[in-house]
Amino acid sequence: MNHSILFLYLSFPILFMLHELEEIAYMNDWLHKNLKSEKIPQRLKKNPPTHKAFTLMVLEEYLLMLVIAVICYSFSYHEFYVSLIIAYNIHILVHIGQALFFEKLRSGINIRDILFYYSHPYSIEKCFRP
Repeated sequence: MNHSILFLYLSFPILFMLHELEEIAYMNDWLHKNLKSEKIPQRLKKNPPTHKAFTLMVLEEYLLMLVIAVICYSFSYHEFYVSLIIAYNIHILVHIGQALFFEKLRSGINIRDILFYYSHPYSIEKCFRP
């Protein structure tokens, strides 16, 4: 068993949830403070997600990600799992873009920076070296 691959499978769900908990904690306040901004899309201003709805969306994403992780680990579909991490990295890059677009950070702790390093191709490549 390659310990790097095991680390990849165990650490990604933890980092995923840390980032999502950060979003749950700060999203509602951030959204209500910035709803009057011209930069917020009209559709979001008209129907902002409730705290409960956002939390349920996060739970659904997390459970789906765990099911995919178990399937990938069970059948050694490691490359597919890495593609999931890379896709999530795009989500993190969107947050960085939002911070630049709104000219302020969206949340208090910068879990996205840790995730960006974690899902950087060099970090993933280390898991597949012999």
